[in-house]
Amino acid sequence: MDKSQIPNPQSAIFLGVDGGQSHTEAVIADERGNLLGRGTGGASNHAEQPGGRDRLRRAVIDSVGSAIR
Repeated sequence: MDKSQIPNPQSAIFLGVDGGQSHTEAVIADERGNLLGRGTGGASNHAEQPGGRDRLRRAVIDSVGSAIR
């Protein structure tokens, strides 16, 4: 995402990530609530289970990376 895609390039940009059992979703929006990007990744719960932290890390990376693209 480059500045030409942002309605007001001087506005603050916010990232929200919601992780759960079925999938993880990330959204990027500006301070006026304009949605700039949305992405999803895999499940991100049970971080304390074997392999859970790796799944959590991958889900966040995938969802945020997709939202940025």
